[in-house]
Amino acid sequence: VRGSASDPDGDHELVKVEVKVNDESWEVATGTTDWSYYLNTRLLSDGNHAIAARSFDGLDHSDEVSVTVKVDNNEPPVVTVISVSHDQILRGEVNLVGIADDPDGNEEIVQVEVRIDNGNWQNATGTSSWNYLLDTVSLDNGNHTLYFRAYDGTEHSITIEVPVAVDNEDGTESGWITSFLVWIGVAIAILVSLIASYLVFLRRRRRAESPDAHDETEPTDESPDSTSEEELK
Repeated sequence: VRGSASDPDGDHELVKVEVKVNDESWEVATGTTDWSYYLNTRLLSDGNHAIAARSFDGLDHSDEVSVTVKVDNNEPPVVTVISVSHDQILRGEVNLVGIADDPDGNEEIVQVEVRIDNGNWQNATGTSSWNYLLDTVSLDNGNHTLYFRAYDGTEHSITIEVPVAVDNEDGTESGWITSFLVWIGVAIAILVSLIASYLVFLRRRRRAESPDAHDETEPTDESPDSTSEEELK
């Protein structure tokens, strides 16, 4: 806190300048005609405070002058992302995990928020330790940016940006296609097996009904001479 002081009549030199905050005691500033006073606002609560000053020439004090200032000692919170790194490839469901902290300790972390690209901010679960379940199936394959921030009820933290890439080609997006193709392959294999079995059955049946099939039968024990007379007729 800086200021200046003077003695208009010049009869006496200035002896000191004093400063007080609110209703506290007067304290001597450094210097006289040009003076300064070191104020540690961390000893004050956030909000409005009155700073008053007066000078003394050895006989009289000057009138007090004062200003009202607003003290804001809050430091913004800090958010850290643990589970995902820059340019990481994401696939399927990804649990984003991190921590948040309020350095000055004046306020507690109220919430941690996550945003994907230009979408809306979404609340994560937890505060000092937080997580957010991201389903990449809802995103297009390619590059995306994840944003993270914490809020202590007064200020937001610096927003953390993490560029990532989404690739669901071999993941959950195409999993049902792969399963479908496998079942199609199995069905085709069964159908081909049934057709082959049927063709073999038809071939055996035709062979059995062919006239030449009798030539392949085993001869009987009866000799030609034993043919009955009626059969000869």
